[in-house]
Amino acid sequence: MLRKSALIILAFSLVACGAATPPPSEFTTGAFTISPAFTGFYESHGSLLLFGEPISAELDENGVTVQYFQNAKLEYHPQLPDGNQIILSSLGEAYYGRSPCVPPAGIEPNALYFNDCHSVSPEFRAFFEEQGGVAFFGYPISERYIFNGWLAQNFERAAIMWDGSKPVQYQFGLLPLGSLACPASRCDAGLRSAIPLPPVATPTPEPTSAGSISSFYIAHGGSRVFGLLLTSPRAGQDGALEQVYENAILYQNPAIPEGVSLRPLGLKALGAPELPAAKLNGPNTIFFTGYGHNVSYAMYDFFKAYGGEVVFGQPVSEWRIVDNHFVQYFENAVLTLRLDMPPDQSVQMVNPGRQALLGQSPSASALRSVPPQMLILVTEPVYDVLSPVDEQQTLKARVLDENGAPVAGAKAAFVVQTPGGNMEYVVDATDAQGYASYSFALTSFTPGNFMLYEVTVSYDRLSAKSGGSFVTWGNPSP
Repeated sequence: MLRKSALIILAFSLVACGAATPPPSEFTTGAFTISPAFTGFYESHGSLLLFGEPISAELDENGVTVQYFQNAKLEYHPQLPDGNQIILSSLGEAYYGRSPCVPPAGIEPNALYFNDCHSVSPEFRAFFEEQGGVAFFGYPISERYIFNGWLAQNFERAAIMWDGSKPVQYQFGLLPLGSLACPASRCDAGLRSAIPLPPVATPTPEPTSAGSISSFYIAHGGSRVFGLLLTSPRAGQDGALEQVYENAILYQNPAIPEGVSLRPLGLKALGAPELPAAKLNGPNTIFFTGYGHNVSYAMYDFFKAYGGEVVFGQPVSEWRIVDNHFVQYFENAVLTLRLDMPPDQSVQMVNPGRQALLGQSPSASALRSVPPQMLILVTEPVYDVLSPVDEQQTLKARVLDENGAPVAGAKAAFVVQTPGGNMEYVVDATDAQGYASYSFALTSFTPGNFMLYEVTVSYDRLSAKSGGSFVTWGNPSP
């Protein structure tokens, strides 16, 4: 936590766009003229979109020049250095106060953590940094929370909200703390924002947990798996007691041993199960016959560690690449594997629980049907060949577009390099899920050596190439 003296020092280092001498021109919007002292700052920080309409004239408050806007109160301090003379009043802290601190272990990846207390949510981080970060908003004084269908977070000088139902350029904004703070005798009541504000007492409420749901939550990974608790116990549409977490909705289900299940948000996000895939054979892979899909690699480890089918349900898709990371859909969840994260954090659940609470459809952007602008090719051998004389190898390739959606109808050419020459095979068209495969018996190999392969795919005027290797064991055929 910052001490008061540190806050005073910070005030003299804030970045703003005011000048030592206010510009002579005036900027007018609505019923009030924006003070020349604040015009430059207002225009350079988003103008009407960020601050809203001015709801007062320029005022003097205890010797400080101020002006109220729907979403903020600006202060002019000519004694500060040039470029640092305009700041936002600390309306966030004045109205909400500081919520209890959150330990580092409770902070999610990609959040911006400050002062061993609160973090800037990943959803707000880009907006926070674009506007100037701490210098503009002050430090976060709460974690994110949901209010009135919005995702919101409180800062010392403002409260940020996100409304995903709006066009992208209008999704982020400030809650109308200026309308709240401006004295009625000095502000135009008709211009005050009509947007409701979260209650003062519970900006980051700690919902109570139903006993069996809470036990299930703790037993299967807690916040590491399910994220933060967003609601108190409530009745679901089927009458069952449920609670919404960021990444899942847990509900009481007396028909199963633990008495708690997850709502099938993963299947809802996907829309329908993908067509069955070929079974993979590997030491870190399991094939589920229900929908005909594999769970492999790090996702399999995460899947096993936190409850398997009891928690996640069966896989309803194979993994795919979306925005440079792997995504796989399960009946009850969506898992993502990020290779840029530490191993213990590399697999995470996506947040359909929060999306459901916000009234949005969970994203299934990987299913969008658009003409591909580029091809992404992923290849793998099904397994190392332990007995080349008796076993066949299968090479598997999947073609995706730039959004991670499968590309059907792509041509795939396989080449396997063997001591006796290349083995070649062409698949005329990938299937509906973007897959092509080549199964073959090896007639020439060296025991224990790597066999190299390469796959080239083409679709319209696009192409991609990828390769790899596998090991052959056993004795060569006579």
